[in-house]
Amino acid sequence: MKRKEWLLLIVALLVLTGAVFGLITYRGQQESAKQSEQMAQGSQPQAMPEGPYAHLWITRDFGAQVLQQQTVPLQNEDTVMDVLKRNGKNVETAYGGGFVTTINGLASEYKPGDGNSKQIDWFYSVNGVLADIGAAEYPVNTGDIIWWDYHDWSYAVSTPAQIGGYPQLFTAAPADSGQDLVIMAAQGYEDQANQLAAALSKQMKTPPTVAAWDEQKLQEAHGFLLIGDKSTLGTSAFLQSLWKEKATMGLFAEMNQEGIHLYDTRGKMTRSVTEDDAGLLLATVHPQHRLPIVVVAGNGTKGVTLGVEKLFTQHDDPTVLKGYFGVLLQGDKTIRLPDQPAGGEQQ
Repeated sequence: MKRKEWLLLIVALLVLTGAVFGLITYRGQQESAKQSEQMAQGSQPQAMPEGPYAHLWITRDFGAQVLQQQTVPLQNEDTVMDVLKRNGKNVETAYGGGFVTTINGLASEYKPGDGNSKQIDWFYSVNGVLADIGAAEYPVNTGDIIWWDYHDWSYAVSTPAQIGGYPQLFTAAPADSGQDLVIMAAQGYEDQANQLAAALSKQMKTPPTVAAWDEQKLQEAHGFLLIGDKSTLGTSAFLQSLWKEKATMGLFAEMNQEGIHLYDTRGKMTRSVTEDDAGLLLATVHPQHRLPIVVVAGNGTKGVTLGVEKLFTQHDDPTVLKGYFGVLLQGDKTIRLPDQPAGGEQQ
């Protein structure tokens, strides 16, 4: 081949290589731009559906990992199962469609009669209260929070309420539940109780009642929001009875006169917190009548104040406690409960 022909061939190859490289670069830029646009759209607040809606949360490990969170439209006579099947991913059921075995590829690991199987399953709550009927039977109302969580229940056989459902724990109670709310404050915390009562009154048909601390009244059939420090809550006979039943009350912390004790998913105490600025937010239900109980506790005034302020913030921004079963507050830290086995903190 002549020298001139070689030069023409080399030039042609260079032009072709440049064109291919340019095409690859262009496509890469286009794909990056597309991904950036998708990320930007995902970070923007979701538009509320027109008409009836519900909030669907899907998490795992007691809310530690969020798999899906969105606001979805409702159809006439929707049940919890209808909402999940229409909006969840890879949903599988058993026992005639009444029991959820798989969501997002995470399958139930418990096999009745198999002692070697792990006790890990899907559980759902509505407005922060664990459901006591099947998902295919539970009717959904507009504004409801439907929360599915995949977790190990070998220790916590029941988690009957979650602080992430506040204030719907009280404000979205079914009309036929007969539920009213008593905000009970230890001495010195009356102002905080009145402030929370005023905020909740805007959302409840029956305004809350504010009462002084009374162990006998705690046996009555009410929803309760309890406020106080370790001098009262740490010695309460009623609360001590709940701490003893942590595994069935879904509690991963307790308080005594020394301070706050934290527990992991297996019920092992991870650490004790004694600082005055440590606060605690817990939710459970009354062991007799099963109405919700929220505990706002602290080692001292600073800790209690942190808890009350967090609930106020939740009224204005419902995402503050979203996905939390329980919370330890200390300074500017919000620590998820159950606690990490090594005492790790999650922001």
